[in-house]
Amino acid sequence: MKSFIYLFLLFSSIIFYSCDSTENSILTTENSKVNFSGPTELNKNSTEPVFQITKRINGLIGGEILIDTTLVNKHGDLVRIETSLRFDSLSFEGEREITIIPNIEDASIQFFPKMNFYKKVKLQLVYTGIDLLNLGFKSNSKVDFIFTGNNGEFEQIEYSFCTINWPQQQLRVSNAKLSHFSRYAFVKRSL
Repeated sequence: MKSFIYLFLLFSSIIFYSCDSTENSILTTENSKVNFSGPTELNKNSTEPVFQITKRINGLIGGEILIDTTLVNKHGDLVRIETSLRFDSLSFEGEREITIIPNIEDASIQFFPKMNFYKKVKLQLVYTGIDLLNLGFKSNSKVDFIFTGNNGEFEQIEYSFCTINWPQQQLRVSNAKLSHFSRYAFVKRSL
């Protein structure tokens, strides 16, 4: 019975949001090919389905990848993801297939392929409806946005602001400046 309710909510959500305007859809700023995927080979250790978007960007002229969509987390709750990844002209050489993989279970985001930039890439990221308590945040917590490496290393990221909104269960970072692609995450900042 619980599975039936979960499936009903999932299908209802999909139908509701697919009939909505482009406000809750995945957007790009130009007419270009965008690929959407379910499970990804980039995350081979996970059996969970992964949402990802891939777009070809020319580093000489720049470009932008926008995401505005809603996913269902493992508890059946809706989590909205709003992302803008902007490349200035001359950010890198040639054309590359850029992949973004947001993770609503741990408030992280990954970018592929691994690469460094001549000009920092600018990221706007908002998770709304994310389970802040499950992520270890409290109503008085402060939040930071960092690079997290596979070996436990981390790096502070320059950004305009990073906020937590407890009533909306929301994490937001504005104008995060990324010098390389990897995995980034929201973390609780020490008071």
